[in-house]
Amino acid sequence: VKTAAWDAWLDDFGRAITLKPAARQLGVSSSTFSRLVSCGLLKPLASVPETAPRYSSTEIENLVTAVTRDATPLTEIPLGMVNIGSVQSSCKTSISALLWLLLDKRLKTVGRLEDHAGISGICVAKEELLDELEGPPLPGLGSGELRKHLRINFLTIPWLVSKGFLTPKKALHPRTRKSVQLFPHDEINRFLAEYETIGRLSHRLTKRSCHLVKQLKREGIEPLAVEQNMSVIYRRRDLPDSLL
Repeated sequence: VKTAAWDAWLDDFGRAITLKPAARQLGVSSSTFSRLVSCGLLKPLASVPETAPRYSSTEIENLVTAVTRDATPLTEIPLGMVNIGSVQSSCKTSISALLWLLLDKRLKTVGRLEDHAGISGICVAKEELLDELEGPPLPGLGSGELRKHLRINFLTIPWLVSKGFLTPKKALHPRTRKSVQLFPHDEINRFLAEYETIGRLSHRLTKRSCHLVKQLKREGIEPLAVEQNMSVIYRRRDLPDSLL
């Protein structure tokens, strides 16, 4: 191989920069820069044995241009927008995930703070970003939805959990990406196969709850021994077929 064929590459390699100045040019920390390399957004110009990886300043600038080309210049972060540095805490996503969305042009509202280097000034509309990150519907009901579904009060739910009648699970909310407590649908169906609440009976039969409780008491049917001010719950096997 003629040495002249390597002249251009050697010239580029001589101008390439190491991790810290590369991260500074991109406007991120060294650890964030390394993560962007790991996910394929950037790559070293070359990895020579026993030397630190070197990066092309031109490639870094090309990435900055690609994700900020259509960005609106900003002097401050507008209401409803988030800066790239806070997407992990506010939207539970990574900087790399945001950059891929920008490269794919899936976000319409994009701004860039004028006094920030590299990509550090990028701002996006929080609701747009959350829409793009939203996953499939939650596989269950939260406490508020469960209360409405079972027609019980909030005091009853913790009691049902503490006594083992219902077992919640943790899941990531598809929009906020925050951990939430869910009651899986199969768990709710298992509970309703064995128990019925006075609220559901009252709604289905269009009778007042107090009248139904008195009627069942006259028939010798007692509810579960719940604590004071909690909703009335019956075992299905104790209820007459006419009420189910």
